Amino acid sequence: MPIFKCSSGLVCFYHVPECGGTTVESTLVDSGYELSFLDLEFWENKHEVWYKSSPQHITYKDFDLLFKSDIFFYTFTVVRNPV
Repeated sequence: MPIFKCSSGLVCFYHVPECGGTTVESTLVDSGYELSFLDLEFWENKHEVWYKSSPQHITYKDFDLLFKSDIFFYTFTVVRNPV
């Protein structure tokens, strides 16, 4: 779940797998934002990390253990109709 800073504060993008999240992340990067809590090479380096999922795909429960929600100015997600 990538985190980035805008002029108003920290923003969290809840990346739901298979819903266009990579496109959102790419658009944010192309717009000049530096994303944290994102590992685009997770599957290539999986044997070198201690976690089982890429940071952008962890569960909300795990994310909530790591970050308190009140530190974020804004949170958002993108979902799609699978049909």
